[in-house]
Amino acid sequence: TGPRSRKECSTSTASASSVRSTGGCGGGVQMGAAAAHGGNTPAHGAILEWLDKNRGVQVKWHNWWNAPQTLAKVKAIDPVASHASWMENFAWTRVAGAEQPLEPKPMIDLARYQRIDPSAKKILIGDGNFGGHYQRPDAEMAALWDVAVAETRSLIASDWD
Repeated sequence: TGPRSRKECSTSTASASSVRSTGGCGGGVQMGAAAAHGGNTPAHGAILEWLDKNRGVQVKWHNWWNAPQTLAKVKAIDPVASHASWMENFAWTRVAGAEQPLEPKPMIDLARYQRIDPSAKKILIGDGNFGGHYQRPDAEMAALWDVAVAETRSLIASDWD
């Protein structure tokens, strides 16, 4: 194959997949794309189905929040982190003027969450935080961001067949 062009999209705090075509679907184009938040697992299934219909394309599925280096940094900062907790509360994702609770939220019952319907899940979760602090100091968040970005960039840039 010839030289590849590259396009990278911002992944914000959603899960990301990285796609490379080796022909048949853009002729050597590589790109990063964000999956819709709240649908990470179903989106992965949709990508697997799409791959079946688009032979010669490679996809790397990447959940930034549980990637090995990023998750290690999360646990080093505060091991009680979850969906919509401090680990997703970056300075640029905050709503101006919204006050964060100072006390951590108790962890929800994950076993119960997995067996109930969407309406009951909404009631169980309430504000969306599955448990833990709502906010950490900006310096800690910047350090986490640096690790997450470096890990994601490395994934996009390497190990393609």
